[in-house]
Amino acid sequence: MLEMREGLKPEDRYNLRLAAPEPLVARRLRLGVRERIRADGSTLVPLDEASLGRAIDDLIAADVGAVAICFLHAWRNPAHEEKAAAIVRARMPNAYVTASAEVYPQIKEYERSTTVVNAYVGPVAGYLGRLDTRLQEAGYSGPLFIMLSHGGVAPVGEAIRMAAATALSGPAGGVAGSRYAAALLGTHNLIPFDMGGTSTDISLIRDAVPGIAMDRGIAGQRIALPALDIVTLGAGGGSIARVDNGGVLHVGPESAGADPGPVCYGRSGVEPTVTDANLVLGLIEPSGLLGGRMPLDKSAAEKALGKLGETLGLDAVNAAAGVQRVINGRMAEGIRLVSVRRGIDPSGFALLAFGGAAALHACAVARQLSISRVIVPRVASVLSAWGMLASDIRFEATRSHLGEATAMTAQGLANIFRELEDEVRARLSAVFPGPIRMEPSADMRYGEQIFEINVALDGLDWTSDKLAEAVAERFHQRHEQLYTYAQRSNEVVLVNARVAAIGALPALPSEAEVPARPAPSPVRHQKVFLGARRDVPVYAFDALAVAQQIDGPALVESSTTTALIEAGDTAVVNANGWLDIAVCR
Repeated sequence: MLEMREGLKPEDRYNLRLAAPEPLVARRLRLGVRERIRADGSTLVPLDEASLGRAIDDLIAADVGAVAICFLHAWRNPAHEEKAAAIVRARMPNAYVTASAEVYPQIKEYERSTTVVNAYVGPVAGYLGRLDTRLQEAGYSGPLFIMLSHGGVAPVGEAIRMAAATALSGPAGGVAGSRYAAALLGTHNLIPFDMGGTSTDISLIRDAVPGIAMDRGIAGQRIALPALDIVTLGAGGGSIARVDNGGVLHVGPESAGADPGPVCYGRSGVEPTVTDANLVLGLIEPSGLLGGRMPLDKSAAEKALGKLGETLGLDAVNAAAGVQRVINGRMAEGIRLVSVRRGIDPSGFALLAFGGAAALHACAVARQLSISRVIVPRVASVLSAWGMLASDIRFEATRSHLGEATAMTAQGLANIFRELEDEVRARLSAVFPGPIRMEPSADMRYGEQIFEINVALDGLDWTSDKLAEAVAERFHQRHEQLYTYAQRSNEVVLVNARVAAIGALPALPSEAEVPARPAPSPVRHQKVFLGARRDVPVYAFDALAVAQQIDGPALVESSTTTALIEAGDTAVVNANGWLDIAVCR
């Protein structure tokens, strides 16, 4: 199964010449054990403990540190997996052991290989336990929570048990912060736009709810666990600009990273990057980043951009302007991936620009998409970390139940979700003493489809005799919202029932209030190339006054980020001290 995958290549599905990704487990360590559970959950062949013992002997001889157990149809009946896991743990007490019925107790064969990813990541996640111990030794007596890919947090023990659920947790913090920012701003539709040094993460918050995906992955490996729906582009401040043999300018996805980094860092970098281009255009002050503690070498950046420009017949400045236009176009296309290509008009959303580099590009990107509002938080460079503090603790339980929704009795359907609720409530109550709310949902499809969509089922009357019909109607409505049509005469198949238990953690304290003060004057004027050289005012972000208006072109800078307000655009400082920019279309 690990070798065949789905019969498709993740990067180029139908390219027969493309080598498939290397499985995480070498063939000699993928061992069969004699047992068989039927698809209905009954036992065909009991677990052969002698066969299991021989496999364990091989693993011990190979000195493995983690074991994934994945038996056929264990999602229906986990008895063999549970027994095998107990025996492996007894004989290999120092190994990380995980079973598919614990990680992915759902139908579908290849997706259950998420268990292997969990085993691959699990031993590394052991450092979380050491972190918890060291914090206690240092005098910290509060709880330690770990961000998970679905946007909630979990205690250390749960994060280690479900280590694969942490794999996409970094970008998830940004979406969690964006969701909290949407509440502060009083807006329900927001596009989080997180541009850092190596990549740009883009997502969508629609009707105050971020999207969830079940088919995410890393490096060609499937992680079929709930994760916030985020599109990641190789587009950041360190993205390298180059000209191909056809004379076409490309920017990224290759990155100079932090070391050596952009040419202007003076760390032996030789390839021009987006940061070098912004420095040459005058959008970044050469005296340096981090409040002047990191000076930049503008002459080195000009030399690198000049060399790039020679192949295009351009000087350094116009080459830098080209780099900026290309990267802005790539990021606008990334936003189209999460909006236009899903039937959503981005012009009805506000763009939340965060990460160290986003605010320099946000207005230009927004203009390409007819987005009329850009928000730049004061905490832009650390909004992902800020967002983790705004997340609630979240546990999830899932059960596959393949069947036509309307053919199920109301009582039978209610019982499935009630049992899941009891299970996940018990798990969460063991580590969280506060109030708990439930979020039921289901993965559903039309009978002839081969993919499911997740449908929220909150607010239903679970005692109604018409419960099955109400669940089916929720699916029709969701399908119509996503794909513009519904087929109410077709059967609706319920594949997976899900319940999330959420414990609300203490509210994140508001940012320090912006004191009442007169609107400050610019700290200086700076020569910037915006189609032509011109002097633009530069304002200190932390010194701005509430309700202050700044007409573009202008720069607003802090020690960790700089915002460009373009000509024709107008920024107003809101009550949180954030920039609320009206973009001229």
